[in-house]
Amino acid sequence: MEKAGAQAIYFGGPIRWTATELADQAMRFARLLTTDYGLVPGHRVLIRAPNSPLFMVALLGTMLAGGVALPSAPALGHEELSHILKTARPNVAFCTPDRADALARAATLTGHSPVLCQADDSLLHRLSRCEPQDQTVLCSADDPALILFTSGTTGRAKAVVHSHKALCAVTGSFGAHIYRAQPDDLVIGSPSLAFAYGLGLLFACPLAAGASIALQEENHPAALLDHMAQLDPSILVTVPTAYRRMLALGRDIPLGRLRRCFSAGEPLSPDLAQEWMARTGLAIIDVLGSTEMLGPYITTGEGTYAPGSIGRAVPGYMLKIIDDTGAQLAPGETGRLLVRGPTGACYLDPENQAQAVQDGWTLSGDLCRMNAAGDVWFKGRYDDLILSSGYTLSAIEVEQVLATHPQVTDCAVIGLPDPDRGQIIAAVIEVQRPLDAEEQTTLGEALIAHIKQRIAPYKAPRRFVFVKALPRTASGKIRRAALRSMFGQDIQ
Repeated sequence: MEKAGAQAIYFGGPIRWTATELADQAMRFARLLTTDYGLVPGHRVLIRAPNSPLFMVALLGTMLAGGVALPSAPALGHEELSHILKTARPNVAFCTPDRADALARAATLTGHSPVLCQADDSLLHRLSRCEPQDQTVLCSADDPALILFTSGTTGRAKAVVHSHKALCAVTGSFGAHIYRAQPDDLVIGSPSLAFAYGLGLLFACPLAAGASIALQEENHPAALLDHMAQLDPSILVTVPTAYRRMLALGRDIPLGRLRRCFSAGEPLSPDLAQEWMARTGLAIIDVLGSTEMLGPYITTGEGTYAPGSIGRAVPGYMLKIIDDTGAQLAPGETGRLLVRGPTGACYLDPENQAQAVQDGWTLSGDLCRMNAAGDVWFKGRYDDLILSSGYTLSAIEVEQVLATHPQVTDCAVIGLPDPDRGQIIAAVIEVQRPLDAEEQTTLGEALIAHIKQRIAPYKAPRRFVFVKALPRTASGKIRRAALRSMFGQDIQ
């Protein structure tokens, strides 16, 4: 390990970059973007790569050159990428070779082809021949720095713009008051840097604090334990599913210097929090945030909070609960959560913006209740989003892809409670004739393959029910309570 204060980026075991080397490579990448790819301030750079130092170089270098970074999850399929290309129209695509085919298919579908920058070993050679950019491009604090995509109630990913000021706000609010990293800390975790959770807690907050960061392409629980044993981190950032599976492996949890554990992406059950505490002696700090807000706005990491709640507002943020008319509810009543603070939703689409922001308050989409002391209890999602294994998934998006299969007459997708993943994706499929057990198994496998060919594999349903007709109300709307009862679940 490095001595205290020697900030570094660890990758692939012994591979290490110092903070100075990271900054140098980022400045070289900024130069490369401007000289070889014609980037000018305001141009957008799609980043399509796994967690790695090169991802960080692309992210920092883009912003240093005055560009707008557009991180995308590595697992996205060509149809999802098509929507990103059509919506954000990036000028340059920073892409690893193994992910270039889906990008090429998306470009063909949309007719928009960003200039490709291959993210491979040859890039490091090209950077070595580039002179570092001698100065950063002067930008306003309110200029766009990032565009992140998130699923919404319409089933299409929404583009959210965040400024340079917003990034600083995350590190100045959550980073300073809750995260509280020190220069001798080493942070390790599993979230993708393409998501707001990973971007904030695995990138922005540790960098701002001068802490070191350990990145790895393999982020499954067993690999995470291996990396922890090798590197002796002091801060762990992951999702409830990973905590549960690390415990279930029956291996020793490498505690070493570990002092802070963060969780987000799906509800953290009290049982899991208690089991982790019993095994490690450490509390899991639960956080609730969103892509729209860029960072966490509710956490259990500040002061005392009521047992069973998800905590209180992060310093700098305000919360209120409203009903469907917009009226503020009394303490203890369940309604829609609104958030206001140093960050907020800024959609590319003005219509999305008008629907999501009310007098400076961002409508979160969460159903919550809050007591007079400010403790918040999460009750579910107002829309059809599903929280599974740290991913936020759109039921409507999955329905749209399933509906393109020739054997599907109609379909509906819901999230079912699951002790391991938070929720699992379940689909009710309307078919033209009854199917026997073997036919149901065969069609289920075909539908999973159909999903995986078109969108991210983690969006494939894990359970199916095949019916002659979907249950509907008199007005033609699907009866969600009836759907859940088909899987032996009551409406939540």
